[in-house]
Amino acid sequence: MLKRLIRTLDDSVHCRTLSEKLKYVVLRSLIPRLYKSYRTTDKHGHMYDMMTVTSVIERHIILTGVWEPHTTGWIEDSLSAGEVVWDIGAHIGYDSLLAGKLVGETGKVIAFEPHPVIAAQLRNNIALNGYKQIEVIEACVVSEPDLKEVTLYFPDAKTLHSGMSSLVTPNSSEGNDRSANDVRCLGVYLPEMLSEGKIPKPHLIKIDVEGFEAAVIRSLKEFFSNLDGPLSVIVEVRAKVDAKPEPIALLEQFGNFKVIDRTTGQPKPESSVEYDVLMRNH
Repeated sequence: MLKRLIRTLDDSVHCRTLSEKLKYVVLRSLIPRLYKSYRTTDKHGHMYDMMTVTSVIERHIILTGVWEPHTTGWIEDSLSAGEVVWDIGAHIGYDSLLAGKLVGETGKVIAFEPHPVIAAQLRNNIALNGYKQIEVIEACVVSEPDLKEVTLYFPDAKTLHSGMSSLVTPNSSEGNDRSANDVRCLGVYLPEMLSEGKIPKPHLIKIDVEGFEAAVIRSLKEFFSNLDGPLSVIVEVRAKVDAKPEPIALLEQFGNFKVIDRTTGQPKPESSVEYDVLMRNH
């Protein structure tokens, strides 16, 4: 019971107010018992058919209408009509739908989601909201052009949420059993897609690929080193506060990016780096 309560409180980290946290703690255990699937609407008015309600992402959207408020705010502040977004690791589409609304019919969102089950859910949510400007690419973004097919390790639903599938080989010592749920997926190499005109250059990139972020950024070295306009990047990192995460170091090296505190618009001190880092080139 104590372990379950601690995990629930940890899950509620994205709730902004005490009332939201209390609501989350109470309802977290009730929703899976009441529903096997669930239709809900987020704070932006986007509808979702939730095929599962056991994942932390789905629960937050159902209970609070928002996922990762700081990232949501950054996307809202960064995009205008007609712009282009790469959502690498789109999951069920929360960020893609938000971006689609902001860029409008004249813009474009490229949503990369490799897992066939989640990609199907993503397509359904996009269709549910009538967005033609969001394109789903059901493939893994890879680090080398010859990786045409790769293994995606999918989490055990009892221990991890569905947004934690990864190209990184599972570490059994962490107790995260992905190996029983792995699938083979197509691989796409972004520089190749760009050079062949298959995708337009982005104004914002979100990279959330569970430990593979640095490899994706390294593959885009030439792109980041030759930017011809402003670019915002949202990248998930995992590192101690006293160590500079590799994705940040690479972006600073390749494209003169700086970590930005969204609330002040000023560079963020290294000691404050957390899991989701917001960056903008200068």
